[in-house]
Parts: sequence; structure tokens; C-alpha cells
Amino acid sequence: MKKRHVNFITFVGFYEVCIPFFASGSGIWLVLGTVRLVLELIVEFAVSSLLIVENSVVDST
Repeated sequence: MKKRHVNFITFVGFYEVCIPFFASGSGIWLVLGTVRLVLELIVEFAVSSLLIVENSVVDST
């Protein structure tokens, strides 16, 4: 649970910093970079969730 909380704070903090930067620029590369970043965060979150579940199963046995 703690890792999810940290990921969420990191995610919010990143966008607070980067939204003005992205808004000031323009171009397809910024859009692609944002999409790639979001996909990486989703994958990281999914992997960490699976690890948390796996650790819970191991601990309960």
C-alpha cells in the first residue's frame, strides 16, 4: 500500500511541474512523450500491484 501511495504522489508532483512546460511548448513529440510516460506509469503500477499481491500470497502460506 505504501508503494502505491508514493507512486501517486510522484505522479501528481510530476504533472504539477510538467503541465506548464508542456502547455508552453507544442508539437507531436511532447504529445508522444506524454503518452509514453503515462503508459510506463501504468505498467509500473500494474507490476507493483502484482508484486504486492504475490507477496501477500507468499506471506499467508
